[in-house]
Amino acid sequence: MTERLNNSQIVLLRSLIKRGASTRAITIEKWQRVPAVPLWRRGIIEIWYRQAPDTHPSLQGPYYGLTISGAQLASHFL
Repeated sequence: MTERLNNSQIVLLRSLIKRGASTRAITIEKWQRVPAVPLWRRGIIEIWYRQAPDTHPSLQGPYYGLTISGAQLASHFL
């Protein structure tokens, strides 16, 4: 059986869908990173970094986006 989403995860999903994370990568607040990890493990959101071409390789991000099933789930909370 799948665990139910807690309130902070639902708040994060609402925020992501309202801000367009179903079609593009966005950033989130630091406090939202903790509830994002279980959603990532369940395949509801994607998390990735982008490498920038500098003199020294550096990572930018993390960036967050909804998977197809994550966008469907998030739309139910609007």
